[in-house]
Amino acid sequence: MDSVEHNFKMPENINQQAAEVRAELLPKKFRDRYKKEYRLFYEWRKQKNVKFVSDDVFLVYLSEKAKLLKPSTLWSRFSMIKSCLSIKKNLIISKFPQTIVFLKRQGVGYVPKKVLTAEQVTKFICEASGEKWVLTKVYV
Repeated sequence: MDSVEHNFKMPENINQQAAEVRAELLPKKFRDRYKKEYRLFYEWRKQKNVKFVSDDVFLVYLSEKAKLLKPSTLWSRFSMIKSCLSIKKNLIISKFPQTIVFLKRQGVGYVPKKVLTAEQVTKFICEASGEKWVLTKVYV
C-alpha cells in the first residue's frame, strides 16, 4: 500500500491523534500570535468575499498591510499565516513567486532601527551617572 492514499476513509482515532499533534506544531510561545494573524487574514478574505488562497490574494493582502507595516513585519506576518495554512489546511504557500518578490522589494532600501547589544547595555548600567539615570537603570 502506498504511504499516501486519498481514496480511503481514515480511522477516526488516527484523525483525532493527528489533530492533537497538529495543534502542537505552532511554536508554543507565539501560538496565540500565529492564530491571531491567521484569523485576521481569514476575516479579511471573508470581507473581500475571497474563497481561495492564491498568490494574487496574498499580493493584495500584503500590499494593503504594507501601507502601515515595516518590511520585516510583513515577512513575519506572511510566515505566521503560511504556517497556519500549512497546518490547518495542508496548503503550501511558501513558493508563491509574486508574493515572495513583493516582500523582497518592500525591503529594498529599508534600514532597520539599531538595537543595543548586550555589551552596550552593560556599559550603560556600569558607567551612566547614578542620579541622572537611576530610573532608566532600574527599568533596564
